[in-house]
Amino acid sequence: MIPATAIGPQRHQSHCPSSPFALLLVDGHAPDLQPWLTAAQIPAQAIPSNTDPLQAISQLLDQHRLEGAAVQDLHLIAHGSTQGVWINQQWLDCAAIQQHPQH
Repeated sequence: MIPATAIGPQRHQSHCPSSPFALLLVDGHAPDLQPWLTAAQIPAQAIPSNTDPLQAISQLLDQHRLEGAAVQDLHLIAHGSTQGVWINQQWLDCAAIQQHPQH
C-alpha cells in the first residue's frame, strides 16, 4: 500500500468522469488528507470528524439523493491496512459494514 503522503493530492486528469453522480469522501479526522478536498476534480466532502463513519457516510449520500443528485460513484480517501479502513479513529472492516443497519 502506498501512503497518501507519498503520492500527494496533485491535480491530475481523473479516471472518473466529472459528474454530479460521483462523490469523493475524505476522512475529516485526518489533517494530512484534507488537501485532497481542494485537489479533487469531482465533488468532494469531508466525513465529519467525531461521528460514526458509516452513519455519516449514509447521511451524506442521503443528502445528495434528496437534492436530486444520487451518488453512483463513491470514492473514499482514508488511511487503511489489511485490517480495514481507519476513519474517525475507528476501524471499518467487513464485519462493521455488515453490522451497520440498512435503511
